[in-house]
Amino acid sequence: MILRETVTVRRSPSEVFGWIADLQRARRWQIGVLDCEITEATPEVIGTRFRQTVGDESRHVELTGEVTDFQADELIEFVVTGRGLVIRTRYFLSAVGQSTRLEVASDVRLGGWVSVLLAPFVRGKSVKHLRAELERLGEACEGRLPGG
Repeated sequence: MILRETVTVRRSPSEVFGWIADLQRARRWQIGVLDCEITEATPEVIGTRFRQTVGDESRHVELTGEVTDFQADELIEFVVTGRGLVIRTRYFLSAVGQSTRLEVASDVRLGGWVSVLLAPFVRGKSVKHLRAELERLGEACEGRLPGG
């Protein structure tokens, strides 16, 4: 299932990119991310591996991820896997005046036959989730995120 969203953030591409590329900031704007830890850093960024804990206080799952594409201030791609789930997400950034146009393409793959039955439900929830995360990212970049 492919999800696509585009938002405009009232900050420069380098500021927005800084929030996306800094894995330690993930829990500030990514909904459900409880922790994120880099497990293997690479000088060229591509190939950097990380572990994320997602969920809530009562239930959570550990996912592993890798940076698979990187062009500073323009593009970053992550692949995150765990429990029959594979998510490939690309963030494209471009300057629009004093703002940033952020285009996100996320390919979400669910494993097993249940994924066929749940696909419409999961798609609806995933689109809402992605929109909410991008709103939080914009708030964080613009200094409007509560507590930050």
